[in-house]
Amino acid sequence: RVSKVVLVAPTWLGPLRIMGVPEPVRDFVRETVRTPGIGEFLYDLNTHPGFLEFMYKQHVFVDPAKLTQEFIAQKRDSTQHPGGRFAPVAFVTGTLDPAGDRPQILAQFQPLPVPVKVIIGSLAPSGSQSVMEAVAQLPGVESSRVAGSLGMHEEFPDAVVEAIGDFL
Repeated sequence: RVSKVVLVAPTWLGPLRIMGVPEPVRDFVRETVRTPGIGEFLYDLNTHPGFLEFMYKQHVFVDPAKLTQEFIAQKRDSTQHPGGRFAPVAFVTGTLDPAGDRPQILAQFQPLPVPVKVIIGSLAPSGSQSVMEAVAQLPGVESSRVAGSLGMHEEFPDAVVEAIGDFL
């Protein structure tokens, strides 16, 4: 059903795991955010427009001029659904990670069942970028670099499309 795969800024590991936060601490964060009341309060802080803008500036976008009030308001609105805090905290704490470490991640790519292309953000955070670069070095994996970070598909969609055009 799938003949080719394009991975745009694949990080494979949740932010707290990439930062080296120990599993007991990650588990505590996840369970605290899942707790009624306090978890909702913490999620509200985490999705406050000011905090969203800060996080986008830190590692998602490279051009702060693109972070308009309308853009941030749209991102905030997308977070405000019943139960909306559960998936983001699972991502951040590494619960959604497909593997526990880099060797396990890389092993999932060998042998390649279909052609794979990785699009790497040239300004992605170093921890995330190192995982992308490791995948790009595997036999049979094609790669391209695009100016941008983890949100390059939103910030520079034309460059991402250009990078995958010949592959597809």
